[in-house]
Amino acid sequence: MIESVRKMFVVFKPVWTILAVVSLSLTLLLGLMLISLQKEQSAQSQEIREDFTWNITQVEREGLVFLDSVHRYRDAPQQENFENVTLLFDIFWSRIYSLEEGEFGRFILEVKGTKESLDILKKSLKKLDPVVARIAEQPQQHCVTIIDETSRSLKLIHVLANRMSEHMMNKNESKRNRFSKLYTNALILLACTTVVSVVLIILILKQQFKLDHLTRKLEQRVEVQSADLRTSRQKVLLLSQAVEQSPASVVICSENGEIEYVNAQFEKISGYSADEIIGKKPNILKSHKTPHELYEEMWKELKEGREWRGELCNRKKNGELFWEQISISPIIDEETRVTRFLSIQEDITQRKQYEQRLLHMANYDDLTQLPNRGLANDRLGQAIRSAGRTGDLVGLLFIDLDNFKQVNDTLGHEGGDELLKNVALRLASCLRSCDTAARFGGDEFVVILSELTTRDDAIHITKRIIGAFSKPFTIQKSKVLTTTSIGISFSPDDGIDPAELLNNADSAMYLAKAEGKSGYRIFGELI
Repeated sequence: MIESVRKMFVVFKPVWTILAVVSLSLTLLLGLMLISLQKEQSAQSQEIREDFTWNITQVEREGLVFLDSVHRYRDAPQQENFENVTLLFDIFWSRIYSLEEGEFGRFILEVKGTKESLDILKKSLKKLDPVVARIAEQPQQHCVTIIDETSRSLKLIHVLANRMSEHMMNKNESKRNRFSKLYTNALILLACTTVVSVVLIILILKQQFKLDHLTRKLEQRVEVQSADLRTSRQKVLLLSQAVEQSPASVVICSENGEIEYVNAQFEKISGYSADEIIGKKPNILKSHKTPHELYEEMWKELKEGREWRGELCNRKKNGELFWEQISISPIIDEETRVTRFLSIQEDITQRKQYEQRLLHMANYDDLTQLPNRGLANDRLGQAIRSAGRTGDLVGLLFIDLDNFKQVNDTLGHEGGDELLKNVALRLASCLRSCDTAARFGGDEFVVILSELTTRDDAIHITKRIIGAFSKPFTIQKSKVLTTTSIGISFSPDDGIDPAELLNNADSAMYLAKAEGKSGYRIFGELI
């Protein structure tokens, strides 16, 4: 049968050739029409997705930038930061309102629930508008309100984005289903024309394929070898670019610890150029702030072929200290010998500073900068334990300002805050270096007196404080006189538990206040 077909093909070769060309042309035309239609639909969907992604990304970015400006204003309530907050709020406002404009706005409002979400966002902005306008009056309180409200708005934007994405997916799925039906019908026609074309073309080009097959094999072999060579070159180039453009410092040292390579980020952070640093050892960055034991541990790990990770305080060329998170890995050859060391170093100075600020905020009163209640309790416990070992006394003074409410009523809270700052300074001036003054809240302060040999030492300091507060304070250009009522308790006589000692001193203070203020009472004398 195959031989008959071959003879028929020889006889009717011109006819078969024309039919093959016609069938192939029809196949190509139909295929091009399907591809064009698919590209058009894909382009429309892509345009909508890009428009949506751009708008949502811009809104979210402006929200995050505004949120960051509020954080900076809270940390540094200056005029420049205040102007940034108001300006970025207006930009954030306009970005959200722009979502309803134009073709994209009409599209977004088609989605169920988006209009309600946008209305909620608008209400949130209107709610924030007067708070932002009055942020300078109470920076801390208003900043917290703005941050909370803006965070909720950003979460709502995420919800809106998810809802839009789901809508677009459903819409695209519907388009795909319609196109699938059309595509199925077209495939049937394509299959018929393709079968005819393939049969004819196979008969015509059978012998030609043998030659083409040998040619392609040779070309493929050359192409594979060329591709392997290009891939190798690209990998080397990519690795070189990645290391040179890395946001982290990269240092390669010899087996003896001499620097052989540094990237641009290392030069930028340390201040040393590559010419200055290559050939030297990394200890040129030593700040002498890192314990020597840490370096010994590091070299022990590296010499044993293990990776070392840690944090080091180093010094730049200009003398400035900075912190780095460092990961050092030994480079081992085929014979398991350490030939070099690779160090990846990330500047974490800002993170360290932020951690220190958080630690200070957790342990110190924001207004007076004195230790807060938590830190005071901790230090009182330490003082009691130390006195238990040495046999000394610990004195605790519980101090309450007399008539502080009148100052607040007369001069306002700003005047009261200014008075508390001055009280803290004057109180600290009356104490020894081993004593601790702390603010317990409101107008209440405590003083922890360590290393006392007799009760008279505590009474002497108490009288010094009362005498210091007999002089008026200058608050808002006005003379303000506020005295103190002080209660005193001693450890171990009045207790060895911090809470018990505080309660006893508090009781003595209330009795001193009841007896006419500007005086002191000792808890042991009340029993």
